[in-house]
Amino acid sequence: MTENENAVNWTDTPEYQLLDVLREATGLTQVEDLKVRHEPISEEAVTLAAQKQEFPLETWNKALRYITSDDTISAESIEDAKQKMAEALKTITTQKSSHSLFRKSNKPVNAEKGNEKSHSAEIAEGETSKAQSFLTKAKEAIGRWFRIATKPENAKVSGGIVAGVVVIAVIIACVSGSKSTAGLTPSLKTAAADRTTLTVGVNDAYIPPFLYIDYNGDYTGTDYTLMKDVCKTYGWELIVKPIDWTNRENALTTGQVDCLWSGFNSYGREDHYEWSKTYLDTSDVIVVKKGSSIKDLEGLDGKRVAAISGSSAYTNLEGIGLGLTRLGCSSAAQCLELLNKGDVDAISITKGEASLMGGVKVLDDYLDYQTYAVACNEGDTVLPALLNAVFDAQNK
Repeated sequence: MTENENAVNWTDTPEYQLLDVLREATGLTQVEDLKVRHEPISEEAVTLAAQKQEFPLETWNKALRYITSDDTISAESIEDAKQKMAEALKTITTQKSSHSLFRKSNKPVNAEKGNEKSHSAEIAEGETSKAQSFLTKAKEAIGRWFRIATKPENAKVSGGIVAGVVVIAVIIACVSGSKSTAGLTPSLKTAAADRTTLTVGVNDAYIPPFLYIDYNGDYTGTDYTLMKDVCKTYGWELIVKPIDWTNRENALTTGQVDCLWSGFNSYGREDHYEWSKTYLDTSDVIVVKKGSSIKDLEGLDGKRVAAISGSSAYTNLEGIGLGLTRLGCSSAAQCLELLNKGDVDAISITKGEASLMGGVKVLDDYLDYQTYAVACNEGDTVLPALLNAVFDAQNK
């Protein structure tokens, strides 16, 4: 698959802007959540979104195709498009799409050199609920980082959040470009030189923001950027191989791929693979003011705790079985503002969001663990070590 430096970022497209207005009107956290509807979305939400901002018919049609995963659907007028959108959102679905919105056409995408292969536009319905929850949470957390850090008004809440835009760019985009790995042992240097390619197994559902397909039919995404950086460092050819994610272990153990790298959570799977170091941590943590008497989760009993409405942290607070009062916020910045004002005793956000805040303490007890790493074959200590060398170099 060829790269295209002029690829359009989907968040800059008019159809994404329309979808984001819809997301806001429905109270959802992430645009992709519009595609995974466990409850019907009301027609009033579509009406409200349409009243906020006008969009041309072409934009409505593209948004419709995204929501329905039907590239042939087309409305004859804006009113017709609104009606079709309302009807689509009434339907409950747990399927996720490979986002054909990102493609120029329906032609097959060259996933491997010399091997043209068409991949499914939907995750298999048999995907486990645990995997679905993980992917949703990951997108939700990373999406919030971008929205929080890029809103100018948040500069008033915490300079650390706005200054953290640069930190986020490093963590998420993984700083494209070769890094020094001068600290490699002689045996690792030999292993790196002996390898000529890196075949990476990725989820064939193409999950943003990790790895997906842009308008030009090219791969893009945060994981893809880091894959390229690793290969550039060692002079390897990168081969991205989309696989049925439910069959990922077979693909790895039979040598079809060298590693699994697709927004993969290592927590709870530590004994099943040889893992690289964690390159992204979006675990839910508890944050309090420095000097707070709250030391652990039990200390939240009877306290007021804020979290982003609809986030996994907000849901998890309800499930820990303590007599706390839960408050919903629209962003991590708003949560921090309530904490600083003394309106709440603690807040629950992702570890990445917490790292951007000053004057606070993160408790040792986590609500949930989401640690992203690269999975290699059991017993393979060489490839993880080579990956770790690049990760370490980037963090210096």
